[in-house]
Amino acid sequence: LPATTLADYCYWGMFAGCKGITRAPELPATTMTASCYTEMFRATGLTAAPALPATAMQPYSYDPETWVETPGSIDCYMQMFQDCTDLTVAPKLPATTLTHGVYQNMFEGCTSLVNAPALPATDLTGGDQCYTAMFKGCTSLVDAPALPATTLDNWCYIEMFSGCTSLVNAPALPATTLATDCYHRMFEGCTSLQKAPDLLAAHVVGQSYGGMFDGCSSLKYVKCLATSFDDKMYLGDWLNNVAASGTFIKAEIVDLPRNGTFGIPEGWTVQTEEGVGTTETLTANSDDEGYYWTTYYNGLASVTADASATVYTAKVSSDKSQVTLKEVTDRVIPAGNAVVLKSTAGSVILTVANASGTLSDNHLQGQSGAFNTPENLFALVKGNKGVGFYHYPTTKNWYGRTLPTQFPYQKAYLIVDNAAPVREYIPFGSEASAIQALQRITDDDTIIYDLTGRRLTAQPRQGIYVKNGKKVVIK
Repeated sequence: LPATTLADYCYWGMFAGCKGITRAPELPATTMTASCYTEMFRATGLTAAPALPATAMQPYSYDPETWVETPGSIDCYMQMFQDCTDLTVAPKLPATTLTHGVYQNMFEGCTSLVNAPALPATDLTGGDQCYTAMFKGCTSLVDAPALPATTLDNWCYIEMFSGCTSLVNAPALPATTLATDCYHRMFEGCTSLQKAPDLLAAHVVGQSYGGMFDGCSSLKYVKCLATSFDDKMYLGDWLNNVAASGTFIKAEIVDLPRNGTFGIPEGWTVQTEEGVGTTETLTANSDDEGYYWTTYYNGLASVTADASATVYTAKVSSDKSQVTLKEVTDRVIPAGNAVVLKSTAGSVILTVANASGTLSDNHLQGQSGAFNTPENLFALVKGNKGVGFYHYPTTKNWYGRTLPTQFPYQKAYLIVDNAAPVREYIPFGSEASAIQALQRITDDDTIIYDLTGRRLTAQPRQGIYVKNGKKVVIK
């Protein structure tokens, strides 16, 4: 096939399913077009692959004003040799500039492939899904190719080696900044893998690590130095069904539950490296008066909040009618204590502290793992009456099914026994003193409180009061 100038989709599926083809024609083109070789030799009898000399890919572009799309070289090698079960050696792939889906599923199901090509690209920008499932199900592959990229793109390594049951040597993963779901299920089912590559990124984006080592039954070593996560629930199945014992190295400040579904496998030894700090985001709960709120719990590490934050304990009154916040003036939170955080900034930096003990007058609780929400749990959220502790739902509707609500870990909550009449505790706002009261709100919006939290029994005079959870001015 002597053409050196190709058209989009020109050879798509040309020999797919021709099991009698054992030798491929030469393919001298050096400039790829959209899907030009997609599925070209899928499920054929090839024992050797043709040379693929292209060194660069044409970028994809789209102009939303003119609706003009330039597909570039997207998906050019996608599924090119998928299910070629007699293929033992892959061609060289010298390209260093990639595009969308360029190598997606390229060698999936090549069960005789023993040598993977070098993948020299160091910047995957514009190459979302570039290596997705590239070697999935290559059961004879022992050594993974080096992956030198330090700049990633979304979904770039999803399922790349999934089902490679002979894989013993995983590649180093040098990137310290992740992209959306970049490593999702990358080594799923690699039953011969004993040591994971070091995971050096400080922040885990989305489901980047979700299912990453699920089913790696020989895996005995993981080093993950992440100090913050979009949501730890996104670690789902990341170390599910690994070896019964092993070593997990983590940043000192990180509190992960002891299970392989969302945290550290039970039976593994935990070692720590000194953690510099972690960031707690507060922007979800703005009180519309210049402050942001959240709660925090860490069962393993003591921390100090930065100077922008105010740290509070919370105490429920004996009659269950109100909650009082008390400031922790040194901003130190010993391990195992739950607190409320308030700040004028959208995030708070927490650093490791040398502290121990129990904060006094504190009814806040927390857990290292998610759990089904009990009936009497109150959580700090922004509700219809402002930021406060609201009765948290015990169930949710999921595609027509009623399921228990999982309360997230490393968040604080209140358990208020026999609290059915009380549905929320609402803060007064920034004009309250350092010890702020959160008052019980009833359906009777005629009840009025002064700024100290006392319920008025007579008609109020001039001044600022609280009515129906909001400040009102009476002139």
